[in-house]
Amino acid sequence: MALHRGKMKERLTGLAVILAVLVIYRVGVSVTMAALGVVHLNRYTYWNYIGQSTFYILLGLAVFARNKTLYEVLTLFVLPIIVGSAFFVCFYIIAILQLDSGDLFISATNVDGGSVSVGTAHTFDYIVHIGPVVDLLVLLASGYFVDVRTIAANTLNVFNTRGEAVIFKMYHLVVPVLPLSVYCLFFNPFQEYPTGISPYITMLIAVGIYIPTVLWYYYVLTTRSFGHYRELSN
Repeated sequence: MALHRGKMKERLTGLAVILAVLVIYRVGVSVTMAALGVVHLNRYTYWNYIGQSTFYILLGLAVFARNKTLYEVLTLFVLPIIVGSAFFVCFYIIAILQLDSGDLFISATNVDGGSVSVGTAHTFDYIVHIGPVVDLLVLLASGYFVDVRTIAANTLNVFNTRGEAVIFKMYHLVVPVLPLSVYCLFFNPFQEYPTGISPYITMLIAVGIYIPTVLWYYYVLTTRSFGHYRELSN
């Protein structure tokens, strides 16, 4: 028991350090982008970035305050949204830049009337599109994913009916699209991210990115045979 508590304390300490670094880094980047005038709230990219940053701040508060309830609520109900949104933005922007021949990127630079250099645009493009996935994976690898799977398993064990388990699964598959749906109430994504091809095709691409992402996350979250080292060793 003492050894188990020691490992848990060590994991929480490591998690607290990673969260502190992430929060300081995110705040610094956000202030810098705002000062340079490159934060455009008509682009879902920045909704994703700000939402994920807010999640890190709240999760950090939960860890430092040892607030178990807040920690579990954020992990169980908010993390699926963060994962789905971060991966969607990462892969969708790759598709968009291929479809529009990079015009969306170039228009942000001083080459085509934008306010920043190509190098600065490239740096911030990485930070707001690819960076969120990297940040998330670093957080999960810091020991957080152990808690994520434990909380999910404890929740599933409480369910008494198959219907409750189905609702749990549907939550993880459907709710991650909620912030994007809210964004679409205010902005037209096909105008904000023009490609020159049919919106129906870009919508199919979006669905093709979203569904595998949330299915993958749900699988690694709930599978009982996580990893195969034991099978390889026998």
